[in-house]
Amino acid sequence: MKKTLYITFLITLVFLGCIKNDGDNQDKPEITLLSPAPCDTLYFGVPFTFQIKISDKDGLGNIKMGIHHNYGHHQHSDHEPCSMDEPKTAVNPYFNEWIFALPSEENEYIFQTEITFVDNGYDIGDYHFHIYVTDNVGYQSFTSLAVKLQ
Repeated sequence: MKKTLYITFLITLVFLGCIKNDGDNQDKPEITLLSPAPCDTLYFGVPFTFQIKISDKDGLGNIKMGIHHNYGHHQHSDHEPCSMDEPKTAVNPYFNEWIFALPSEENEYIFQTEITFVDNGYDIGDYHFHIYVTDNVGYQSFTSLAVKLQ
């Protein structure tokens, strides 16, 4: 009797494990860069508007973005190529990161924030943003944006 129950239980587990739940959304958020444009020149001490359009079927979670130098011309393979300065060694590169919560009930949202890079004698040249967006289910998308800082 125990053996029959055990086998029935195992068969039920295997059967339930094979059922596909079509209600699960495994789509990553979509990111559309609005401002600044790829390859724009941004200036230390001068504010600019950072703006992206984000959409996801299940609602939004958060955005994490950062900026770092690209003096060695490394690539993240998804941003538009730009005219770059000669490769150089970083002496005092600018670096920053930001995290923002997004409205979880929204399926489409224009994220906008004003950013000013503090002018403290940081290196000028090629930089790029990393932008990570997570939906409220936990799926994440990544894109990057190449810019120049002067």
